[in-house]
Amino acid sequence: MERQIKYTKSLIIILALLACFGQALFAMEETPTLPGNFAKLSKYEQDVIISLLSDSDLVRLAQTSRQARQVLWNKLEKKQLKAAIELSLWEGRIKINFSNQRLSYPTFDQFKQAVLNALEKTAQQHHPEQWISLDLISNNLGSLSSKELKEFFQYIAKYNVVELDLDHNQLTSLPKNIFNGLHNLRELYLFTNRLTSLPENIFNGLPKLQRLYLFNNQLNSLPEKIFNNLHNLRKLWLDDNQLASLPEKIFNNLPKLQMLELFNNQLTSLPEKIFNNLPNLLDLNLYRNRLTSLPEKIFNNLPNLRELWLYDNQLTSLPKNIFNGLPNLQELYCDTVHDHEQCITPS
Repeated sequence: MERQIKYTKSLIIILALLACFGQALFAMEETPTLPGNFAKLSKYEQDVIISLLSDSDLVRLAQTSRQARQVLWNKLEKKQLKAAIELSLWEGRIKINFSNQRLSYPTFDQFKQAVLNALEKTAQQHHPEQWISLDLISNNLGSLSSKELKEFFQYIAKYNVVELDLDHNQLTSLPKNIFNGLHNLRELYLFTNRLTSLPENIFNGLPKLQRLYLFNNQLNSLPEKIFNNLHNLRKLWLDDNQLASLPEKIFNNLPKLQMLELFNNQLTSLPEKIFNNLPNLLDLNLYRNRLTSLPEKIFNNLPNLRELWLYDNQLTSLPKNIFNGLPNLQELYCDTVHDHEQCITPS
């Protein structure tokens, strides 16, 4: 009898909460919420409520409410909805465009205030969790002092910026920790600047970064641990720089990396184990460097590699079994001098 009473009480609670849930869902356009005590319910009660909601309702809740995401995230992941929510939030991001606008303002402080006002207005018009894309292309930010630049980004980091475009800004250096507050950043564009080096911890505060564009700079070396905290990075562009060598462990902590662009540098050799911890790499581009030889086992731990670009180097021969560890290789671009049966000579 006691067990039946407990069960009845639990059922009443669940029905009451479902009524609250229904109200929240019907009011989704205005104030999407979860019942205030949802997180304090037993796992059983939470599971029953979630099981009675449709996938679309779960997605809508997670899109519009931080509380919902925190409470429902594991459930959403089990239902394989996590990726769908991320994609929907990304596609719905608000784009704030300040490309090539700095000269429209008498002082940098006025330009900075205009940017911050636009961010604040967006956060107020939508909600603080709204994903934002901020375009700061071609504003000569390289002319600012390290202090000015860092303070600017500290203000930007107060908003939910997921995409930040800083290309064509004549940046020659970046202060360490400049990006530390941008915890939700997914894409960072730094190409076509004048960067010659980067601090080792420059990307440490970007755990969700998925794409990093560093091409067309003047980078001549990179610290070994520079990418260590980018566990979600999918694509990395390092092409069109002046890299003559790379540390052996530089890519060791990029388990999700799918594309690596290293072409048009000055690499003369590569460590044998440099690609050993890239199990999901699909495309590797090494063309137009100065490679004279490659270690026999350099590609042995790339089980999913589909495309490999090696042409326009100074390779006169390759080890006989160098491609044996690439079971899924579909496209191999190399010079005809290698006379390899899989070789495709670029036209």
